[in-house]
Amino acid sequence: MATSSSSFFPQVRWHDSAEPSLTPLQEALKASLSSPVFLDVKFFAFSRRTLREDGTIRVDRPRSVLAIGSVLQRNEYFDKLLSSGFSESTRRGSLESAFPQNEESYLDDYDYDEDSDLDENEAADDLMSEDVTDARAGASDTSPGQCRQVVLRDVAYQTLRAFVFYLYTQRVNFLPLRSEGGTGRAAEVARALTDPKAVPPCSPKSMYRLADKYEIPELQRLAFTAIHSKLSIKNIVEESFSKFTARYEVVRDVEINYLRSNYAEVADSLDKITDRLVSGELPHAREVLRRLLTVKSDARGASLSGNGYSIAGGVVPPPTSRFVSIAPSRWATYTPREAYNDFGEDP
Repeated sequence: MATSSSSFFPQVRWHDSAEPSLTPLQEALKASLSSPVFLDVKFFAFSRRTLREDGTIRVDRPRSVLAIGSVLQRNEYFDKLLSSGFSESTRRGSLESAFPQNEESYLDDYDYDEDSDLDENEAADDLMSEDVTDARAGASDTSPGQCRQVVLRDVAYQTLRAFVFYLYTQRVNFLPLRSEGGTGRAAEVARALTDPKAVPPCSPKSMYRLADKYEIPELQRLAFTAIHSKLSIKNIVEESFSKFTARYEVVRDVEINYLRSNYAEVADSLDKITDRLVSGELPHAREVLRRLLTVKSDARGASLSGNGYSIAGGVVPPPTSRFVSIAPSRWATYTPREAYNDFGEDP
């Protein structure tokens, strides 16, 4: 039986000069048609956290992420990082070269020691192993296969991989919070690492931190929404007193509001963690404790008035601490449209 020619050729739409210009990724793909070097940046980021016998934390096992520099440089942070005058981007080497010999392959003062995108499960090593034997970078700037090499010491490999994929595709896959418990997180990590069609996974908290650092409001909003959606009676106390929550006022406001609105269900857990605070543990959570000192004077289960907004209402503040400049009287009824009108961004 004859086969229609349409079965061999995909249906495409005609493009004319009046249509919008190419996306950054499409532009890079077009450039690859005439360039021998397509992937021209090689990042190294750490992938494992280890609790040492003396109680300190070491972050190690660097892994590489290859990237298209022209796409990354649409972001101001990476434009500066990858510019020729930036000291950290002047190292060059082969795309096949391993971790640079002149760099420490571990870190004892990682900025975010709660980072859940750092692997702690030895059983996952087989899925995420990589040879990080020291190798000197190549010296040529022009031969094919050469790239800029950058060691990033403040982001986990898994977060970085998901971040680069987001810059290419605007798609992101947020894992369950570790505080949710169960096997859902481990199962999703295993699936995503073995399924070639899966979007690279990451922690929404780790990505929120990265999007805040790199000033990408839309990605920060997505991560914030994911964190918000994963809060429950089961994990709200643990999340509220975490180092992550202590860093970000907008996140802290939301979680304290949740505690207030569900005080009867979390009272016992709050009493236990308050005892730990009084004994000197969790020094980072002092602001949360101060805010919660008024909880018992509120009507149990009442929604917060003047210090946040209604969780049930589903209102998501813009992904920036500038939200706190909005008059408290408006927070309870603040809508996404008002938020983005105020900050000059589209919802």
